[in-house]
Amino acid sequence: MLEPQPALVQTLQQSKKPSKTSGLAFKPPKPSPTIRNFIRLIQPFIFDHFLGRFRVEIDEESLERLRRIKNERTLILPNHPAQWDPWAILELSRRMGEHFYYVVAREVFDWHHGIQGWLLQRMGCYSVVRGASDKDSFKTTKDTLQHNRGRLVIFVEGEISNQNDSLLPLEPGVIQLAFLSLQDIYKQNNRDLDSLPSLYVCPTAIKYIYEPKGLTETIEKALANLEKATGIPLPATSHYERVRAIGRKVLDETSSQFGYPLSFDDSIDDQIRGLENFMLTKLEQVVNLLFETHLSYLERVRRIRNMVDKLLKDVPEDLTPYQARLFDHQKAVLKNFYWDLDRIVNFIAIYDGYMHPDMTAERYVEVIRRLEKEVYGWYHLRHPRTVYMKVLEPIDLKSYFPQFLQDKKKTTEAILGQVESALYQAIIALPPQARHEEAKKVAN
Repeated sequence: MLEPQPALVQTLQQSKKPSKTSGLAFKPPKPSPTIRNFIRLIQPFIFDHFLGRFRVEIDEESLERLRRIKNERTLILPNHPAQWDPWAILELSRRMGEHFYYVVAREVFDWHHGIQGWLLQRMGCYSVVRGASDKDSFKTTKDTLQHNRGRLVIFVEGEISNQNDSLLPLEPGVIQLAFLSLQDIYKQNNRDLDSLPSLYVCPTAIKYIYEPKGLTETIEKALANLEKATGIPLPATSHYERVRAIGRKVLDETSSQFGYPLSFDDSIDDQIRGLENFMLTKLEQVVNLLFETHLSYLERVRRIRNMVDKLLKDVPEDLTPYQARLFDHQKAVLKNFYWDLDRIVNFIAIYDGYMHPDMTAERYVEVIRRLEKEVYGWYHLRHPRTVYMKVLEPIDLKSYFPQFLQDKKKTTEAILGQVESALYQAIIALPPQARHEEAKKVAN
């Protein structure tokens, strides 16, 4: 991996002169009824032909919970197990007969030469630079909630987790922004608590179940392609051993690329954690971030991404021609950091015991998709699946606002804890997953 010159990075960080924006401009929502209705019309076709027989199950109780607060300020907070989740939420909005607003990671708007971004904006999406103090995005969020412009959807994990039965740490800023929206209303109403409107937070659980028919063949094909791509000549007999062999190969190749010496006396879990820490430390050093022991791996990822976003966005205008030429080169290198950070996020959830012979079919798919993301750069495995969605009991932040005024941090953390607990319990309670046939053979 090429690395930016720290001296140039430091020059960019310390510049006090005005800067010009480079490619990370805020993308506001530009909702178009025509586009929204057209997408809604062709949604069944998209589900069948572009998403590979994608189905959404939403129980009546969930819909009724949203109907009860139909005209109220509402923040819908789903977990984010897969890249298809926005389509599931779109189906929820269709069944409610409403159009929602959505917060989407800024880089997604640039995919497919910006065509995707144009469409997303017409669907009511607006951008956020993840992990950063994105003032334009935060202002839009507060304005949407404060003026009750429509239900707002934010994937509260902040990343695609590729975890069907657990959660990444939730983003606390989401709850804080909701409370700050109420605070603005409170100030405008002369600090009258009685006139404060409700603002509901709705945790929404998403869980995928794959159709059993043909799944063994789908997994077999995905494993064979991964073995070919990673140069494994003689696959092991069971799917479990084949997944482990591919994972071992990926770990060896990645550690070699970064110059990290694996200790084979350590467990696989310790080797993965050691490699992640080595990669993060290296990236932190390049962008002049001090290592902080209290931060989790995911917090470190978000902090590095924030710094890279800043370096790419805030380009000083007083650079000499030579510095400008150097920066043009280093900008391309810095953009590769996003890939390295995504690679780290891709494996953060892998822990000791994550892979075992008695895995469910969905866990096999999760692991294979992680390996595909690392080997190919994107997910290839696709199989007919049903997403089960459950909207949980809404939490009215108005009831907690006096506590928020007394202790903002403690109250925000308490609500976030409620959301996290509710989501986790709902994910576990949704339709259980069956063990993959290969797992049954190994287990028996």
